[in-house]
Amino acid sequence: MTDYYEILEVHPKASQEIIKKAYFTLAKKYHPDVYPDKEFAVKKMAILNEAYDVLGNPDKRRAYDAQRNGTASKTTQNNQSRNTSSSRRNSSQNTTERQKQQYQDDSTYDDLSPLQICILRALHLAKKNGEKIYNPEDPLTLRRVNGIGFTLIGKKEEDKYSGSYIKSYWFTILWIPVFPIKEYRVLSPSLDSYIIISSRRSSGFKLLQAVAFAIWGLIIFAGVSSSNSTSKKSQPPKAPYKAVNKAPAKAAPVKPASKLTPKKGVVTGYVKGEPIKNNKGYSTIEVDNSQNSAPVYVRIWSLDGSPRPVRCFTIREGEKFTAKNITPGNYDVRFKYLYEEQDAKAGAKSQPVKIEEKPSPFGDGIQYTSYSLTLFTVRNGNTRMDEISIDEI
Repeated sequence: MTDYYEILEVHPKASQEIIKKAYFTLAKKYHPDVYPDKEFAVKKMAILNEAYDVLGNPDKRRAYDAQRNGTASKTTQNNQSRNTSSSRRNSSQNTTERQKQQYQDDSTYDDLSPLQICILRALHLAKKNGEKIYNPEDPLTLRRVNGIGFTLIGKKEEDKYSGSYIKSYWFTILWIPVFPIKEYRVLSPSLDSYIIISSRRSSGFKLLQAVAFAIWGLIIFAGVSSSNSTSKKSQPPKAPYKAVNKAPAKAAPVKPASKLTPKKGVVTGYVKGEPIKNNKGYSTIEVDNSQNSAPVYVRIWSLDGSPRPVRCFTIREGEKFTAKNITPGNYDVRFKYLYEEQDAKAGAKSQPVKIEEKPSPFGDGIQYTSYSLTLFTVRNGNTRMDEISIDEI
């Protein structure tokens, strides 16, 4: 009598699902379109189809089992006296017998359902492999909210007699597995449910965890390094946000006196002895005296809180000066012309200037203000100068 269970490489007490799975696995392997020996594959598929036609139908299977059990002793005796016909069949039978020895005596399963039998076999295999038996009182979380949570992934080391196999337990972000936690031996009674048998951490899985640790360590280190380098003041800002304000379209209220002699010996730069404050930023204020015939004395005033001067410098006629590293805040620029004969009788101040700094939307630096004030009438200028007393400078 043909042993259909041996042909499908399943145990006689295997469930219908395991038989179906075994058939499709073998059919995929021996399909004539993929198997190298096409003639053998055609014969093998015919035998597989015959076996599955019987074992895949519960009624035919019951009739076959009744007939098979009635002739079991005779078949066993014949098998013992029969010489092995080929090395291929020897190999298949030896493999089957070795796999059967993994489990307990089938006589202990007589009163159990197919699923209970598979669970017992899977537990026996887990103990034999030194795996940690799963504790139902410590349930496994398989839940994701908006793609963040835990899930079981993969399928390997499938055992055909118990139907159990190994799946990996991963933490996911946006439905993407990002870190492996543990491996579990599971049974799958249906497509969307699992029975957890045991857990383990194989050497290959430990290596996978080490690689994941290393990758995430590099990602975190790179992120911290990038954040620190961006925040350093020494880093050159990129993509500047420029608020360029020039002198008024109307005539400037204070002009150099044409009959007076420009003061000589004036050097463009900060006045010695005067403090340099509010120097914690990236922004600049440029004062352009290139179109005037007399040097100027300039003060930048901070308007935040109690108004006070924070920079003081002189600019020769025909030159410019840029005050750098201005801290964000509100300012105005005040100045007077310098002459040999006398001090200026009045000065002038600009409209308030707002200095701003913010991170670049591209994440590559800091946007800052670059303000320019021209001490001369400029067509289409966008600021005006107001006359003030000398004491207000």
